[in-house]
Amino acid sequence: MAGSRTGTSIDLNPESLRNLKSPLFFNAVGCDPNIGVTQETIERFRGFVETVLQHPMCMLTVRNDGSSKYLTEYLGQEVADQIEVVPDPGFFVDPGRAELPRSLEDKRFWVLNLAKDRPERRFPGTRGKLDYKGFITEISGFIEEICLHYPDLQIVLVPHIFSDLDPIRDVMAELPDPIRRWRISVAPLLHGMGAEKTIFALYKEAELAMGPRFHANVCPIGLGTPTLGLVTTQKLTDLYEELGIPERAIDAQTPGFGQQLLQAAEKTLRCQNDIKADYRTLRANLKTRSDEVYRNLESLVDS
Repeated sequence: MAGSRTGTSIDLNPESLRNLKSPLFFNAVGCDPNIGVTQETIERFRGFVETVLQHPMCMLTVRNDGSSKYLTEYLGQEVADQIEVVPDPGFFVDPGRAELPRSLEDKRFWVLNLAKDRPERRFPGTRGKLDYKGFITEISGFIEEICLHYPDLQIVLVPHIFSDLDPIRDVMAELPDPIRRWRISVAPLLHGMGAEKTIFALYKEAELAMGPRFHANVCPIGLGTPTLGLVTTQKLTDLYEELGIPERAIDAQTPGFGQQLLQAAEKTLRCQNDIKADYRTLRANLKTRSDEVYRNLESLVDS
């Protein structure tokens, strides 16, 4: 960030950081150069990272979303190797005893998240990439196709933040009225501690989860639900590559991606038990890695 003394959203005075007397843990930091990088911010960031690494009371980790790759690219392999990679906490969400809405009980359904924030990145409309209207057309066409292929299937549109309601509305406006009335549900936009469990329950019980948001992929993966990432920013590609399953990410910026998504969804249904087993193994490995990192944190706090 241009105005930050560290080149990041963590705007700390370097001198204050060097004089720190209590443990300080920067956990699961995300590094995303796609939002803008200058040589000045790189050097400020380098100073911040080196100060943290040299301080005996500090610990820095980055999340498993490609951040380590970018650290290597901008700060060098030697620096990147000193920074632990920790799984995003979203892999370990738990819906607890949250129940599904009664209208979805005993029904098969897919969850679809849509996002419109940062439209200049998600829907540039240049160099062969879709603009926002093109994206909406592809998604609405995809929904029509799957409703035709699977007459018993329900689609649940899940907003994560307020602006997600815009593409939900715009997609529904493109759909035939019978699909809007009988095949589409919209999850509530809830706030407050514990409210998230309602959404986690939807992700856990869904047959398939899709979406462009980072946590619309991370959370269902952790819950063992097959996913297809709708890539409208590089960060989602980085996530699936780091997890070793790049084939589960669909480029949602190119014309015709709706047909590719349909084919990927059908293939997913044919091997969903294998995917669920793979996701369970993946989560177990991520939990082992997470536990290792937090044991190191205990040592820091106890020092």
